[in-house]
Amino acid sequence: MLATQSGRLNAVRTLVEAGADSQRKGVLWLNDEHTSYYGNVTSVAAGEGHTDVLAYLLDDLGIPVDDRERDPATGDDTGWTALQWAASAGQTEAVTVLVERGAVVDRAGDTLLLLAIRNGHATTAEMLLEVGAPVADASPDGMTALHWAAARLPATWVGMLLARGADVNATSSQGRTPLQVAALVGDVTFARLLVCEGATGAEAAQALAQERGHEAVVTVLGEVALEGSPDGAACAEGRAGALNQRVVALHGAGRYAEAVPLAREALAILEAALGPDHPDVALSLNNLAFLLRATGDYAGARPLLERALAIRETALGPGHPRVATSLNNLAGLLEATGDYVGARPLYERALAIRETALGPGHPRVATSLNNLAGLLEATGDYAGARP
Repeated sequence: MLATQSGRLNAVRTLVEAGADSQRKGVLWLNDEHTSYYGNVTSVAAGEGHTDVLAYLLDDLGIPVDDRERDPATGDDTGWTALQWAASAGQTEAVTVLVERGAVVDRAGDTLLLLAIRNGHATTAEMLLEVGAPVADASPDGMTALHWAAARLPATWVGMLLARGADVNATSSQGRTPLQVAALVGDVTFARLLVCEGATGAEAAQALAQERGHEAVVTVLGEVALEGSPDGAACAEGRAGALNQRVVALHGAGRYAEAVPLAREALAILEAALGPDHPDVALSLNNLAFLLRATGDYAGARPLLERALAIRETALGPGHPRVATSLNNLAGLLEATGDYVGARPLYERALAIRETALGPGHPRVATSLNNLAGLLEATGDYAGARP
């Protein structure tokens, strides 16, 4: 088990060839209190993320993929499976190895999804959702995946879990609902979306938010308690905001193709709820444009940035700092396509706005100066770029 924990495949092979019994179960304690342990070699490999060792144990040595650990207290094989360890530790590649070899993902009581979400492993949790891990499983204290998502993950998980049958009003043994958990941690977007999807008990959740000093949550839940139902426009904004959280995460991971349809959906929601000329629509247009640019679709990105600029100029005024941001975004796209002539006046105007609105010493003024200098350098105007 120690060789497996170290991830040294050659050492594991050598021990097996020398006669080590790969089927023998033991205990590898993970803390001094002896409250956490590995109880078989596949759990060690999965929990530590050593996928090459894990594949060797399963494929070459024939250890059952759903082999359970031996409980050191009872001597029974009732402990975790390797898949439970992979889920809990956020070892997504190990989950893949196990699922591809037939590991059971929907056995009641294994709480695979809950284990991943409780420890904040969004990527692993998403994969488990895709392969059919049940969302309704609860831990002995009655906490469900939705409870833990409210405490650990972005608000986009509200829709992801409810679409697969999660109970929006599930109650733990302590009487906590997902809405109350969101109130306790101060996640206003998560709280709003839960209410929009039918969560009840806004007054009790509001009291918890008040105790913790989460004023934004107090305000949102207070409006619901007063009016008796959530505001439709606010719900739309919340859903779009949750989608945009997901878009940002996918963009950061380089998963642009997955992010584009979500960005389009968020834009459509905001346009329907707020109208096509609202400043929040401009932000959503920018998000979608950045994704299209990242995929190389400059032609698709340009009209979105131009529209965002027009919205901000009309709604906020031509001298607003956000107009400068839109000018900078559009100029950057033009520069990337080689249209230096078109980009230069946009960079110059963005610089002028920022100097006036923010002051000459502001960091964004420095950014504009740097952008303009880079453009001038690209056109060979070194004398202009230098100052």
